[in-house]
Amino acid sequence: MVCDNCGAEKQGHYCAVCGQSDRNYRRNAFPLAGQALSETFELDSRLLKTLPKLLIRPGFLSVEFTSVRLILE
Repeated sequence: MVCDNCGAEKQGHYCAVCGQSDRNYRRNAFPLAGQALSETFELDSRLLKTLPKLLIRPGFLSVEFTSVRLILE
C-alpha cells in the first residue's frame, strides 16, 4: 500500500513517514448535512434548565455567571 499523503510505502493503519491514517474520510453530503443539522438543533437538559430562568429573570443568569467567574479568579 502507498500513503495518499506522502507516497511512501505503508504497513499497517498509519504511515511510518508522515503518520497519516489509512481511514477514508470521504462522506456523502446528505448524511453529513443531516448530522450537522441534528447536532446544531439538539436539545439537552442544560437548555431546559436555563430557558425558564432566561425568560422569567434574565438578569439572574448574568449575575450568577459573573459571581462564579469572580470566585474562580
